[in-house]
Amino acid sequence: MDKHSRTILNGIILKASSYAVSRESAYKILSKLHPVSTKEEILRRQELIRNYFRALLGSDIEEVRNLLEKALSVELVFKEKLTDRVIVTDNSDDYKILRTISNICPVTMITSEEDISALLRMYDIVIFYSSDENALREDLSDVFFLNEIREEYVAPERVLNSLRENLEGLHAIMKLLELIPEDDMKPLIDVKVIRKAVLDEKVKGIAERIKTISALDGVIEEMLNDANRRILEKAEQYEIRLKGSELLEAFVRGSDSISEIMKGLEEIKSLIEEEAMGIESNVEKILGHAGEGIVIRTYPIRIDDERYRELKEASIRELKRELFRISLSLVRTIISQVDLIRKAMEKMKFLDAMQSLYLFVSRGPWCFPKIFNGGIGFIGGRNPFLDNPQPVTYAIGKLPGDVDIRLDESSVTLLTGANSGGKTTLLETMLSFQLMGQAGFPVPAEKAWLDVVDIVRYYRGSRRSLSAGAFEQSLKLSLIHISEPTRPLYISYAVFCLK
Repeated sequence: MDKHSRTILNGIILKASSYAVSRESAYKILSKLHPVSTKEEILRRQELIRNYFRALLGSDIEEVRNLLEKALSVELVFKEKLTDRVIVTDNSDDYKILRTISNICPVTMITSEEDISALLRMYDIVIFYSSDENALREDLSDVFFLNEIREEYVAPERVLNSLRENLEGLHAIMKLLELIPEDDMKPLIDVKVIRKAVLDEKVKGIAERIKTISALDGVIEEMLNDANRRILEKAEQYEIRLKGSELLEAFVRGSDSISEIMKGLEEIKSLIEEEAMGIESNVEKILGHAGEGIVIRTYPIRIDDERYRELKEASIRELKRELFRISLSLVRTIISQVDLIRKAMEKMKFLDAMQSLYLFVSRGPWCFPKIFNGGIGFIGGRNPFLDNPQPVTYAIGKLPGDVDIRLDESSVTLLTGANSGGKTTLLETMLSFQLMGQAGFPVPAEKAWLDVVDIVRYYRGSRRSLSAGAFEQSLKLSLIHISEPTRPLYISYAVFCLK
């Protein structure tokens, strides 16, 4: 296929995928259905697409699109790399395996338990991988062990979270599976089992605690502001004025003023202690660790940042490890369901591509081209790139028996006409139908037929020059790449501008 033909084909796929809910995935899927020169494969694709179209014809297309939007929101492939965990091994062969999933999280080799201890201080979660089940070392505390590397086992929390947030999408998948021809997957997917796992109360509780602790800085700041305001209000209740001589005499002989000053200071000191203990008690309840000593008892009272950060990080690390442990256990119970959902997601993407192709061609009459030896043509064909094209009938070569149009049969046709008369549009329509037909796609026409060819060459001469010999050179070049007899189709167009 020459570059002009590839440009036309790419334009068709872009146009067809523009109706998809996920244009990117639809474009990839339709691009893989590139034109082929095997009749059996073309017919197989036609039957596949026809079955999808039949299902869509009997459905509310807007409802299908709404369900696809929900279904395609289910995400089980995560691009963001995790930085809170590391996978380690002490075997060089296992390390080669780990390197293949280094896009998920950091991986490293260890040589001693000291390496593990250092990593436990650096990461919230440390995973030890060994392909040999007997080599797993349960003597290493706070370390998780895997003998099978899967993204779902490395990041089980993300899997559960994604499914939890997209339960509506799972129900949409189940409804859409009913549309897919000859699908036997729906009975295997158990949404109740998945729902039970993703709505686990322990996971939910731990996730909420982590969220609360992560937002603790703002809460503490607010508590400090309130406490210091109350301390200041208490201090402002006291107002004692003494002259210098009166102050000296009060210290020598004692006075009610001095007693009042000392009483006020003691009350303020007690209030500072009370406020500090209250903050520490609240922090302890949230962190799950003793918060004693994290508030500095001066005015204004403030947090010992170093001590507080240590407690906060320790709490989050413990909770993350517990969340990982429970999530891993739950994901292992539904891993077969996760695999089925992944397969179902691919079916959803294909269904989206099919409904996009359906909307693309069904703006008017459409059909699957008939495979016919000796000629190509169409009746009421519409250019796929134009919004409101004029239907046209055109053919080259022999005609099928059920086509009633007058035509002089010839393998070569000369198309002439005035400038801007539609010659280019007609040729591009013919080329588009040939490419779409050999890809197994339907075409926007009342009736169409094509002869399966091995080579498609579309030559469009320059509008600024005669490009003498270019078409002949194209013919020569095409022969260089042919090692066995093939059936070529050449479409050539040159515009001569006469002064």
